Amino acid sequence: MEAGKPNVVLRFIDGLDVFITTLIIGAITLDVILQIWTRLMPGNAISWTNELGELLLGALIWFGLSAAVRNDCHIGFDLMVGRLSPRGKKIMGLINNTLFIVYLVVMAWLTWGLMQRYVRFNSATPILRINYFWARLPMVAGCAAGVVRLLIRQYLILTDRHKMYDRGDAAEASLHIGAE
Repeated sequence: MEAGKPNVVLRFIDGLDVFITTLIIGAITLDVILQIWTRLMPGNAISWTNELGELLLGALIWFGLSAAVRNDCHIGFDLMVGRLSPRGKKIMGLINNTLFIVYLVVMAWLTWGLMQRYVRFNSATPILRINYFWARLPMVAGCAAGVVRLLIRQYLILTDRHKMYDRGDAAEASLHIGAE
């Protein structure tokens, strides 16, 4: 994005990402502390802390997806396009983002279908008895947030306000070491 004050919508999305991931990391921290504390006391281990930790880690991964897109840390063709012209990098960035959008939409669609089955058959986690619908909801939310981020990124690339694969002078120079 161009230098200056970011759009209000983008600031809200950034704040929402930070807020949700902070809550999840805080909950994971409390869960781990509780798990360790109860295991130190013989016979007092709480079984649901493992299951809750797994659910929270899954949520963190899927909510972290949109942050990865925001910071250009998602899957890409960085090494393959490092020597392309700026126009070639732009085209490859648009292709990469489009493929990633398609992947996330398909993933969200398939997950949503699975979640409907969980509701229909009342499938729940073994210990906490949380319906798997709620356990898988972060996948759909993370995919949706990632698609929104990628669509914003596509717009910024098309309007020349973001350059894909722009690693800076030092990183670009390192690509050419040994190439002479």
